[in-house]
Amino acid sequence: MGVTDPAGPVMDRDEVDRALARLGSEHEAIETSLLALQDHAGRRLLEGAELTGVTKERWAATEASITLLWTYFDAYSGALRTAREIRARRRWSSREDLV
Repeated sequence: MGVTDPAGPVMDRDEVDRALARLGSEHEAIETSLLALQDHAGRRLLEGAELTGVTKERWAATEASITLLWTYFDAYSGALRTAREIRARRRWSSREDLV
């Protein structure tokens, strides 16, 4: 890594490219896992059932957690998209672009 400032070390273009490639691979893996979770037979069974008691409570909490996972994934996707757009520029990004 390059020069360090109060915000932390500054990556050079090669380091940025490697980081974006790694993050892109992680993004694909997370998306695949979330889609598999959405299509899981157990989930479909629970969604269509008339649940009661502890099962109903646990499923409600689980559904909320799954929704939160998708919310985090959407935020991650947006941040990755923005980072890729900034990297695609020909000039060096300003500090304001990066923070």
